[in-house]
Amino acid sequence: MHRQKVKTLVDQEAKREKEMLKQTLDKKLISLKLDIATRQNRSFLGINVQYCENNKLKISTLAIKELKSRHTAENIILTLEEVLEEFNLSKSQIYSVTTDNGSNFVKAFSDDFINSEFNTTEESTNECPEINFENEDDGFELEDELDILDEETYVGYNVKFLRCAAHTLQLAVLKFAKANENKKIILAARKIVKVLRTTNVRYVLQTLGQSSPIIDCDTRWSSTHDMMESLITMKDVCVELLQKGIIKGTITAVNWNSIKELVEILKPAKEATLKFQSEQLTAGEFHEAWTRMKLDIQAKNSVKSRKLLEYIVERENILMSNDAILTALYLDPRYKSLVVDKVDTVRESVLSVAKRLLELQFQNDVAVCNVPVVTVSEEDEYENLLASRDATRLSGGGRGDVEQRILNLREELL
Repeated sequence: MHRQKVKTLVDQEAKREKEMLKQTLDKKLISLKLDIATRQNRSFLGINVQYCENNKLKISTLAIKELKSRHTAENIILTLEEVLEEFNLSKSQIYSVTTDNGSNFVKAFSDDFINSEFNTTEESTNECPEINFENEDDGFELEDELDILDEETYVGYNVKFLRCAAHTLQLAVLKFAKANENKKIILAARKIVKVLRTTNVRYVLQTLGQSSPIIDCDTRWSSTHDMMESLITMKDVCVELLQKGIIKGTITAVNWNSIKELVEILKPAKEATLKFQSEQLTAGEFHEAWTRMKLDIQAKNSVKSRKLLEYIVERENILMSNDAILTALYLDPRYKSLVVDKVDTVRESVLSVAKRLLELQFQNDVAVCNVPVVTVSEEDEYENLLASRDATRLSGGGRGDVEQRILNLREELL
């Protein structure tokens, strides 16, 4: 089999898979996920589609398109529309779009636009700087983005615009990391790591059977957490190298404790971020992971942990108040009690979605996903929170007529 034959077979299989996906998505209500990645001066827009088939959530990649012009909202929309046309998807089929908090994405699915530019100035170096916890001015800057629009519906598309939970959390943690004291600790930890990663010191570590600590990308706080965590595991080796004069500087017990404290405070957010990156993340699972993270950070009960929690709470409203999230929570028996105070708004949203589903059902049957049943642990703080909210809802006569109204809607459409 020669190269051209392989290329032909790949093209044929790609076309076959594309046609199958087009048939699968025909007349279905879908959700889109968009993201842009840049590598070696080339930018690509990834477009994923999430849908329900045979009572199961599915996710597929519609396209990865190279962007050869600026990443403006207009260019993003034009590229998206080309892909939708390729798959015979109409705008009326799109229920929601999830992106990061970038202002270009916000404008693409909103009525307004806020322009912002960011710059990271730190460069890598092979030099071996002296470790100094007192130096506050090191050109250290963590990337952040502007607080952006409250309006979550783009008129042209009539879709729910969802912010990426992982990216929203990242903005909160970056703000925490930029606080002067925390920034100084992170800078010092990075300096130590850079010293330990120089050629001469790396050779010494190899003779001791030790690997070099990992270095972080300063705009990705989770890598900063991992860097400090790897440094803590090398504390004894680092102290030994300092005592032998192999590396210069002074690291006190207070310095080590400061690094360790930051690692422990950031760990719940790191674990939540990993959950948010799951391929299939339901609204209920997001809410549970977010709430557990807050409870874990709160349990640290320190000045720093309270400040991080404050920044997280500042950001969470833009996620938790979204109609799409509230509707999904309402439809999940495990989390229905969480939206008891917004039940009227949620019910109208449910009816709107039900109407769209029923309209599509005339042309093609649409499966409604079943919700898995989970066992409640009496010792679980989050489960106890759900139980208490559910008891309040039921005692207050929380059941409504939304189910009957959906049935009435069905009869009207029929």
